[in-house]
Amino acid sequence: VKSPFVVSVDDAPGGKGKREEANPLAMSCSDWLAILQVHRQWEQACRQGRAQDSAFVAQHHLDRATLVLISEVRTQLLELLTDLPLFPIAGAGPLDAAHNAYSSSEPVLRGVLAAALLPSGLCHAANPSDSSTTLRLFCGPACTRQVRVHPGSLLSGISRVPSEMPWLVFLEKIRTRSVFLRDCTAVPTTALALFSAGFTPMILRRQLKVEWAVMPASPRAVVAVGALRRVVQVT
Repeated sequence: VKSPFVVSVDDAPGGKGKREEANPLAMSCSDWLAILQVHRQWEQACRQGRAQDSAFVAQHHLDRATLVLISEVRTQLLELLTDLPLFPIAGAGPLDAAHNAYSSSEPVLRGVLAAALLPSGLCHAANPSDSSTTLRLFCGPACTRQVRVHPGSLLSGISRVPSEMPWLVFLEKIRTRSVFLRDCTAVPTTALALFSAGFTPMILRRQLKVEWAVMPASPRAVVAVGALRRVVQVT
């Protein structure tokens, strides 16, 4: 689905801060989680009446048609999952508490996004040592190919990501004069290690390899990650 925001971060009154006001998760460095959060807030406003719905959309510079489309897509996906069947429910009714137990868990959601967007959508985020410089993003095994976040992303213009989330997963690249990444989410190393399909333990080198990314790890940590991956795959 496309973003429900109808203005760029620079064009809206209040600029980027207006988006962050509507989406607390915007500060946690994820376009997808911000869309999820603002859609949930919009649903709450809808339950209070049409006036609150219209006010919320206008206040936060949103496209109501896109929000409605997101709701329809969610219903269609639930119907597909029910038909498989992955959920023991009749029709596309609301999921019970057990199915939604982790729907608001940010670490779980980041893991799901990592699993969905890997292996092609991965880059390394290097925080600057000087606060006056900007975040540097690199793709590829040698981490020499520098890329940028698309101006339409909530992550555009940020100077750093949380130190515990030094990786970005993204949906697509756009090449103009530079290479831009769209629909980005910062993820921790654990999300890559547990949910990526391309995992190679390198115990003797005290490293583990996820897709093209090589990370230092003690032999005990490498073994533990391998065991956890088997548990995740079984469940």
